[in-house]
Amino acid sequence: MGPARVPDGPSWDVGALSRMNAPTEAPPGAPAPPQRATAAEPVGPRRPWLPVWSDVAGPGLSRTRAPASAEVVDLAATRPRTRSAEQRRASRRPAVAGWRRSLTHLRSLVGSDETPHDLLAAATAVQQPVTTGRRVVVVGAHGGAGVTTVAVLVTRVLAALRSDQVVVAALLNDGGALGGRLGPTQVPNLRGVHVRGDGADRGAGAVENLSRAHAFTVLDLAGEVDHPAVGLAHAVVLVTSLDESGAPSVADVAGELRAAGADPRAVVVVAVDTGRGTATGTGATRTVLREGGATVVALPGDRHLAAGGAVTPALLAEPTYVAAHRVAAEVVRRAREA
Repeated sequence: MGPARVPDGPSWDVGALSRMNAPTEAPPGAPAPPQRATAAEPVGPRRPWLPVWSDVAGPGLSRTRAPASAEVVDLAATRPRTRSAEQRRASRRPAVAGWRRSLTHLRSLVGSDETPHDLLAAATAVQQPVTTGRRVVVVGAHGGAGVTTVAVLVTRVLAALRSDQVVVAALLNDGGALGGRLGPTQVPNLRGVHVRGDGADRGAGAVENLSRAHAFTVLDLAGEVDHPAVGLAHAVVLVTSLDESGAPSVADVAGELRAAGADPRAVVVVAVDTGRGTATGTGATRTVLREGGATVVALPGDRHLAAGGAVTPALLAEPTYVAAHRVAAEVVRRAREA
């Protein structure tokens, strides 16, 4: 007897398959069969803080983001502050000319330079792990101190040196300042949002929700020292100008921060050299601030930052680049100790 012949086509009994898949009627009194869950009906309870959407992330990065909320608006949905063509060109120029960069590099080859050591120490501190989301509040001791600039600098350093998610937020009424300073970014673990501050808690609840899905949440509060989010912060960056009015402004705002619930040990003072009357008050301001027990990091004047456009770390002058890393390192140290 030869081998069995395999049919050329299907020999299924279509009618039999239809009868097998047809629903059968249950006998009277029998319990109803369980219904199969569909894609629109999730199985089991869902934790309310779990992210409801993901974003593209690089290798080893967390793919989750904060839950969608009516209180949080992505910067892409808001219009940044408009700037002139001259301002945009100035923001794309490096802070130091190319020949000066080359000269500095040659000097570092033949002389002693502490910059690599300082950057390594700061990077090591920034990369320390955190167990839960840390909230960082950036406030100004007075108007025009550069709060948004410092907030973006800290966020840029955190996102560049860490592999987890980092978000920078500002209140919705900031006039597009955060969007203009942050600019378009392709960093996969960096996000920029606006928080609606017209609720009962002025957006503090939305900031707390953001920190549940991000390792670091940096909030630009401008001059709102009495904001409820100050009491929720693990680290506070107090920005002041490096002139004669810098130290008195810090002394006044420090008491307001304590009244708002901030831990004095969590405060880092950033003294910004704005170039306005700093020639006579720089030394005195640093002395007064340090004698008061505050940790002071001086942010030197920088042509790239003074242009007012999007902050690009690669275009910063070397002293400003190192100072930004020092600020981020101090922020992470205090956030981990909180």
